[in-house]
Amino acid sequence: MFAAVGAIVYLFRPRYAWVGVMLGGGLAAMLIRMLGVLGAPSFLTAPLIAVGMAGIVWLARARPVFSPETLREEALLIVCTFGLAVSVLPSVLDGWQAAANLNIRAENVATQAIPTWTLSVVAMSTLLGAAYALWSRR
Repeated sequence: MFAAVGAIVYLFRPRYAWVGVMLGGGLAAMLIRMLGVLGAPSFLTAPLIAVGMAGIVWLARARPVFSPETLREEALLIVCTFGLAVSVLPSVLDGWQAAANLNIRAENVATQAIPTWTLSVVAMSTLLGAAYALWSRR
């Protein structure tokens, strides 16, 4: 949700871009912790992530060719869509699993349930289409 909210704020309220920057910092801190869970030492990952973020910011500011405005807007739209999908998808999948568990005819669940990839494709297509329609009319 941090990524989605940060992208929305940056796209639709540019004067509050500092909120998006703060949420991006929170996302980087979560990345440090996630890499720590995977076994990477945090004293090594924290400086590497900080240098990577600083390098990207420096390149975006110093060289306009590195990230033109239209490229940034489209990337933020994609980040917003994926952020919302990633935050909502686990609860949707849990709901489908609960419905499958409550189904009386358990032997027919596999033939009656809609595959996860189908729901994901339909949801992502709908979200991307709606986001593009909103974005192109501003």
